[in-house]
Amino acid sequence: MNARLGFVALLALGIGAAAPSIVFPGVLGALVASGRYEGATAAWVISGELAGMMVAAALVAWLGARVAFRRVAAISVVAFLVLDVASAALPSLSLLVTLRVLAGAGEGAAIASMAAMAASLTSAARYFAVSVACNLAASAVLLRVFPRSMAYGTGGIFLLLAVVALPSLLLLRALPVPVAATAAAAPRLQISRGVVLACLCTLFFFAAISTVWSFVTLAATKAGLSFDQSSQVLALATVAGIATGLGVSWLTTRVPRQAALLVGTIGLAVVIAVFADGVTATSFAPITMLLMIAYVFTLPFYFGTIAALDRSGRVMAFAIALQFAGLASGPAVAAVILESSGQLARVFWFACALCVAAGALAIGSGAAKDLAKH
Repeated sequence: MNARLGFVALLALGIGAAAPSIVFPGVLGALVASGRYEGATAAWVISGELAGMMVAAALVAWLGARVAFRRVAAISVVAFLVLDVASAALPSLSLLVTLRVLAGAGEGAAIASMAAMAASLTSAARYFAVSVACNLAASAVLLRVFPRSMAYGTGGIFLLLAVVALPSLLLLRALPVPVAATAAAAPRLQISRGVVLACLCTLFFFAAISTVWSFVTLAATKAGLSFDQSSQVLALATVAGIATGLGVSWLTTRVPRQAALLVGTIGLAVVIAVFADGVTATSFAPITMLLMIAYVFTLPFYFGTIAALDRSGRVMAFAIALQFAGLASGPAVAAVILESSGQLARVFWFACALCVAAGALAIGSGAAKDLAKH
């Protein structure tokens, strides 16, 4: 029962910490609509929060065994919950940016700690499969509830984020204790070939994924679909992703991880290549759903591979920091490619190359671990 409650506590922590990033576009729009902030200046609120997430996740990874991940998670949850409530007052821009940078730091530290604790689970890949399904479900619910929170004023969006974080606060005591809970119990982390490959694969994988999802709606527009039509397709893809995540949670202990990584990487690369070749108004929906299915299928096996390298969670914490770096850098590089070439196809080919490289690195990291045993 304790193990199950710990599993649920980790899920709640992940959802509560990731919730702000789900509604970032809506937050930006709401701040501008309030009339108190201009579009360009309001964007600093989002940029500041993302920067806080990346820096805090990197700090948790760097500290590694010198910190107790459960304690970091507890402090982080309390911090970003209080900061969400404080942000609801909609103070001056400079103060709001400061509050959101600090809230982002709490969210990033919580996500890194959550992933590190999940790495110590015997069924880490299964956890990440259920986690991605729950986060997709939470995003669907949040995006529907979000407009209603505006009835309480623009500050209502930050109160909504505080409410979403509340379950993670109530379940803090149920969080699992990682294998290396103290510095004394944890040996010095060996930076092996497998660890380096695993970290690089995380950077490339999330750079590829963020690039594709950032430009999917542009591909829909080029295919002649309206914004409403592409939004409906993305909603259907979310449902497909939830179902896939739950299905993969059953598969994680029943199929070889390396084989699943190979199949998932090939499937994801093929779907991205189809986007590069160009989608039509009729093919956009099925191809987008296949993209979501391939992404959700592959992700748990990536994280499962990283968790298997180091059950203390320190490598996983590094991977989360690189996940944020990949999410930020992928679309930025892709935007430069699009601006210089004017061809959307090159953006998707760039993402496809990153995806293939990530798959090769992930499979290589697992092979490196197996070789190290002999």
